[in-house]
Amino acid sequence: MAEANEGRISLLLTDVVMPGMGGRELSEIFRACYPAVRILFMSAYTEDEVILQGVRVAEVDFIPKPFTVQGLRDKVRTLIDRNGAEWLNCLPCREVPARTAPSEGPAGS
Repeated sequence: MAEANEGRISLLLTDVVMPGMGGRELSEIFRACYPAVRILFMSAYTEDEVILQGVRVAEVDFIPKPFTVQGLRDKVRTLIDRNGAEWLNCLPCREVPARTAPSEGPAGS
């Protein structure tokens, strides 16, 4: 999905425990292509269970589940305030083609 995106990706919100690939592994793969991206982990598991997945809650941005929309908004706001807004325009490591504006009709029409 990220590879199909032609714009900028500023934040990856991922669960810690997922079938097939854990959030830590996904974050490492994602960060290889988007080095400046911020990663916010979420989990309903206890901190001990999360650590078993290779994510140390004290060392990452983390939000426990369940959370409210307000709680998620506040967490993202904290990330913005702590890291400054420059990371909101993270470009991928690959070249992103510039979007062209739609052509306008003849002058004076």
